[in-house]
Formats: sequence, structure tokens, C-alpha cells
Amino acid sequence: MTENYDKFGYGLFILKSKNSLFNADFSHEPRQLPDSEGTFYATDKSLKYCIRKYVHDIKGEKQIFFWRRNNSDKELKPMDLGENYKYLFEEEPPKKDNNKAETKLLSCWDVRIFGATFAESDCNLSITGPIQISYGINKTVENQKYSSQILSPFRDSTEKKKEAKARTLGNESKALEAHLAFDYVINPKTLREPKLTNRDVEWFKEAICKGVSYVNSSAKIGSESEFMLYLESDQHNVLPLLKDFVDVNIKDGKNIVNLSRISDLIKRYEIKHIEIYYEPACVEISGKPDGAKTFNIYTMKPL
Repeated sequence: MTENYDKFGYGLFILKSKNSLFNADFSHEPRQLPDSEGTFYATDKSLKYCIRKYVHDIKGEKQIFFWRRNNSDKELKPMDLGENYKYLFEEEPPKKDNNKAETKLLSCWDVRIFGATFAESDCNLSITGPIQISYGINKTVENQKYSSQILSPFRDSTEKKKEAKARTLGNESKALEAHLAFDYVINPKTLREPKLTNRDVEWFKEAICKGVSYVNSSAKIGSESEFMLYLESDQHNVLPLLKDFVDVNIKDGKNIVNLSRISDLIKRYEIKHIEIYYEPACVEISGKPDGAKTFNIYTMKPL
């Protein structure tokens, strides 16, 4: 059994989305903030999906609670909350026993990492996950998107007009290029039992580095992991959002991640360990913090 994680972690993850649609809104457009620039953004849920899928598929962890499951292969009817609980734990949700439900839920890797809200069979509980991820915000100036018409090989059989003889037309939208920066924090003190383990955190670090590049759906292809910063401390610190202190610029086909302001910032805090993950063929780091260890974001091997 791996030891419990007894540190405090802070970090920053950046993904590149080029001619891609990493996180669409319900109109199938790239999400944009209501600011004057229409800044691209992505929710934490979109990144968590990639992390969960990587751990489920690559690490073989089947105890993932928030997962898309169906009642039967024939109906493709999604499970409700209680059915999902019964499927994973082979028993009905307990009646008015929050402690038992919490212990069961925390046996699932994603709940132990991200937390959960559970309301079923008179159990009402909220678990605050030790790892919290912010929304991702585009760090480049341009927020350009475009749409393309696409042609289906089939006609619409529900259309009664003459146009029903024609093949169906559709649209798909993409972001021209975005570099979305997400903050994350790790505070193991939020959990009771079972505790967050060192293996849990190592899996999280690997999954956040590789998960986005792993999920290559037709919309997400072109979105890939670019940069990850991991800071570790023996004591709890309250840091400002690191995304506000990083700059991303594009020069001669390379993406330059400038950490100068982050390097100045973290000197004021009790940061004991610094790790930086990136692919040198695509990314250049400037202003690297003193003492930082560097790794390849895809192989996880030291540089």
C-alpha cells in the first residue's frame, strides 16, 4: 500500500488547441468569456474528463464513479446515480447512512481526487476533493474561430420538402489557436478516510500531462498537452492564480512559456520542490525558477 500524500501541491497546466474544439458550448462553438476580447476558455470538467479517461484506459482503474455507463447495450439508456452506485459496489445505496456511502465513494479514484456530491436513498453528502482545478483561460491575444460546412452522406428522412432528396448539410466550428491555462491545487487535509496517497498524486500528474493528447476524438484532435508546472510545499500556502503570472508567445513556430513572473512570485513562499514538464521540440521555457527539475511531458523522463 502506498503512503499517504502529506504535502501541499500547486500547479499550472497549459494545453494547445490548434484547429481544434477542446470544449464546446451547447451551440457547438468554442466557449468564450463575456469580455471585450471574447477570450476562449474551457471548464475544469473538460480537463477532468481527459484525466479520468486516461486513468481508466491506461492505468486500468475501473473504479471511476463519474463515468458514462448505460443500463444495457441494447437501449443505450444512461444509468441514474443509484444504478451507478449499485453497478460499482454491487449493493443498493445505504439508507440514511452518509458515513458508509462516503467510505464507498472514496474507494473510487476520481472521487478521492476530485470529490463528489451524492444525493440518493436519503443520503445527502458532499465530498470536497483534495485536488481542485480552475477554468482554463486562453493566454494568447488572438481568439479567432471559424466554421466549416460539412456534408453528410445521408438525407434527412424526416424532412418532407423537396430538399429531403439532398444530402444533409451541417457545420463544425474550431478555434484557430488557443493556449488554455488551468490552475490546480492539492490539499490532502480535505479528506478523512481513505486518504489521498502518493500513488494517487503520481497518477494525477501523469494523467494531466498525457490525458489531453490521449483523447483524440474528431473534435479534440489538434488539442494537446503543452506544459505542466508542479510546486510542492511542506506547509499550506495561499497563492494567487498562477495563470495570471504566465505569458505564452509564439515565435518561429515555437511556443515560448515565460515563467519569469512566477519565478519571482514563488520566492515569497515556502516552496521546496519544483517540477516542469514540456516537449522541447514544441515548447521553449524562459525565466525558469531556480532549482526546477525538468521532464518531457509525454515520456515523463528527465530532460
